[in-house]
Amino acid sequence: MIPKTERLSADVLILGGGLAGCMGAVAAIKKGCTVILADKAWVGSSGESTFAAGDILYYDPEQDDMHEWLERWNKAGDSMFNPEWLEWYGKNVHELILMLDSWGMEFEKDAQGRFKRKPGRGHREAVVFPGYKMQKKLRGILEKLGVVIVDRVMITELLTSDGHVAGATGFNVRTGQFYVFEAKNTVLSTGACSFKGQYHGQDMVSGEGNDMALRVGAEFTNMEFANTYNATAKDFDICGMSRFQCLGGRFTNALGETFMHKYDPVQGEGAMLHILVRAMTQEVRAGRGPISFDLRGMSEEDKDLSRRMLPMFFEACASKGVDPFSEPVEWIPGFMGSTSCGAGL
Repeated sequence: MIPKTERLSADVLILGGGLAGCMGAVAAIKKGCTVILADKAWVGSSGESTFAAGDILYYDPEQDDMHEWLERWNKAGDSMFNPEWLEWYGKNVHELILMLDSWGMEFEKDAQGRFKRKPGRGHREAVVFPGYKMQKKLRGILEKLGVVIVDRVMITELLTSDGHVAGATGFNVRTGQFYVFEAKNTVLSTGACSFKGQYHGQDMVSGEGNDMALRVGAEFTNMEFANTYNATAKDFDICGMSRFQCLGGRFTNALGETFMHKYDPVQGEGAMLHILVRAMTQEVRAGRGPISFDLRGMSEEDKDLSRRMLPMFFEACASKGVDPFSEPVEWIPGFMGSTSCGAGL
């Protein structure tokens, strides 16, 4: 028999327990709000944050010049970015990283105790850490702070009152129990929509937040940028492309030729995704396919770092009998949906 409906209330209801949802819960409870965090899986191991490559773009006020930093991102984004927002991000991410570090998150550091920064697609300044470990530690922080965590509850509807969102309803995916959440403020951090995309860790990113928001009249912006591709192994889903591209990975065609500098003379192997995928398809169309990704040129330090940061990628490789550091791997475009653009909300 299905238990009777459980009703919970709080000042702030956060839907989605990835990195964004968890940090939103921290911010709200530090402001004195009562907070409920609901997730359709288990907070600490669900969502894309667990499968991410473990990078956070980090502006270091002691090493970086803000003007130069903004100019570089302006160029990388074809002048289609908001400099005020990015400046706000740069100044605030410094404090965020220091806070996460004080909580014991396992950032890579040099011998002097400074954060190591590694290059990724379009940048040179990402701090690195094991994302799957961070999520579990964040759950512990939330519990200590008093956030009410509700696991394995699939939210299906946003509740409204007088034209305003007043909470949500859902059900436990294992027991079938129904839930009603009442809240003064509801935050959607349910991710984008990349369901069944070939990129690792996205089979749960099914766009339900977008759907619920649309049904209560939310407006979306920038959705013209919300259909994106990455690149992945032909035989299994992967993660970590941004790091691999910029730490010695090379794309080769069937003739064994590297080709990315033909399509992006400046970034080369580290080209942005739309250029990378177009280059791959044009090489195949010209009869020079299939495409392979060759990681043998990575340094031993970066190989070791990658193994520690991305164990799930190497487990996937091992399941196919592949060692990506000893042989090229056949590579294809991988659909990402709206994952990399914030979904438009």
